[in-house]
Amino acid sequence: MMRILAAVCLNMAATIEAINQRPDLALSKFQEIAELKVNLKDLRKENIDFKKSLSDAYKEIAELKEISKFHERAIEALQIGVNGLQKEVKMERERAIRLESHSRRNSLNFSASPKMRRNILLKRSRFFATLWKKSLELKT
Repeated sequence: MMRILAAVCLNMAATIEAINQRPDLALSKFQEIAELKVNLKDLRKENIDFKKSLSDAYKEIAELKEISKFHERAIEALQIGVNGLQKEVKMERERAIRLESHSRRNSLNFSASPKMRRNILLKRSRFFATLWKKSLELKT
């Protein structure tokens, strides 16, 4: 144990002697150590700032996700409304076509020649007879 203590003391004495011989070297090393301490302090501050910034970014991401979910629900509701309106438009278009066809038939009844009226009535009666037969076939 004494030998180790003696070796350490000799090593310290050698280091002190080297510093005494070159004080400019020791001064520069102390300045480097001081600069390293300042840099370390700055890095710690930056690290704290980065952690806070990262935390704020996570909070903002969470808020944006909530807003996004709200917008998705709103889009779904609007899409349902659009689908309903499209069905209504389709029904109204079909209704308009039926009304237009009906008005054309009425127009032919009033303005057609007797021979044309007979042909139209004959075609209608055949059409309705065919429908009647098909409905009876479906029932049986």
